[in-house]
Amino acid sequence: MIGRAYFHAGKVLRETGQALDRVGLKAQNKTIFREKLSRHRSVMSLYEKKPNMSFDVFIAPSASVIGDVIVNDAASIWYGAVVRADVNPISIGGDTNIQDR
Repeated sequence: MIGRAYFHAGKVLRETGQALDRVGLKAQNKTIFREKLSRHRSVMSLYEKKPNMSFDVFIAPSASVIGDVIVNDAASIWYGAVVRADVNPISIGGDTNIQDR
């Protein structure tokens, strides 16, 4: 009984929040709300070691490329993957994808 009441109260609060969000968007003359997926920095240097990437690579917003990493043509690093080269360099060949699982 109490669980059901919490469920309905949560639903009402979510719907109220969505309605307020729509009112705010109309007040700003916007029709679409765009939220960044992440403020996470995908490519980071580590001390003096910087990643070296080709111009046509894909790095997902939640992936991390850190340190002395070389990413060649048409390679991709997907969501949640971490490539960290703090001790030894890592070279990712062309047309290769790196995934978290």
